[in-house]
Amino acid sequence: MKTFRTLSSLATLGLAASLLCGQAHAAECTAMPQPRPGPNPISASEKLTFDIDVAGVNGATLTLETLKGKGGEGTLQTQLRVKTNTFFNKVRKVDSILSGTLRGSDLRTTALREEVSVGDKKRTTTVAFPATAQAGKLEISTVQPKGKPIVRKLDTGGALDYAGALALLRSMPLATGQEFCFEVYSLRRLWMVRGRVQSLEQVSVPAGEYRAWHIVGTATRLGAGEKMEKDVHLWLSDDELRLPLAISGSIDLGTVRARLKRVARPDFKAEPAQPASLEW
Repeated sequence: MKTFRTLSSLATLGLAASLLCGQAHAAECTAMPQPRPGPNPISASEKLTFDIDVAGVNGATLTLETLKGKGGEGTLQTQLRVKTNTFFNKVRKVDSILSGTLRGSDLRTTALREEVSVGDKKRTTTVAFPATAQAGKLEISTVQPKGKPIVRKLDTGGALDYAGALALLRSMPLATGQEFCFEVYSLRRLWMVRGRVQSLEQVSVPAGEYRAWHIVGTATRLGAGEKMEKDVHLWLSDDELRLPLAISGSIDLGTVRARLKRVARPDFKAEPAQPASLEW
């Protein structure tokens, strides 16, 4: 339903980052490099908070929290939450949570739970991901109030959820001009994202001023139904933490922009933002 697309766009992290395609799409993709050597930039105790504006109006808060998981060594639990503010609730109220599990060995998503609430509509979906990075199937089970579970399977070349996708992109080496494509699961759909590292830029967000990689891309919905494409921009800090500083996409209401407001992790040292602003 159209109303649920809002969450997908507000949580546009999922369309800005993902795992490279597997065998099912290998002929179409430029392979991503292996993760950088050294410590993983994803902390097992990290909480990122973003301000989101829609068509220039401050509309929501997005938080992405990563914690130590209960599975094997290095397993991470993630929670992404999007919540509109009092003003934007009058236009479209969103309060939704996406909870995932990332395998420690390769940061691949193994499970995801979506609790979506848009206006008076609610839906819960659980997703089981393939056990390896090779081609496989996503098993998706959706339950709506007073409804029976709907179970379906989608062929995938190695899709991840929002948090796992971003974790992998943060861990990889980047270079200007580098191109790649990758597959992402987003709210019962699969998307193919084709991206390119455009440049290194100096950007300022509420969390501070940074030298950052600017990645541009186009997300195309896969499968049957209406064809849909979205332009996506992502800025990652050019440092050891590779923080997602800003994301820009679009929905039916206009351009959606998320800017990093606050970082909570043991090794983060905040630097005040300068007057310079990010050019969208």
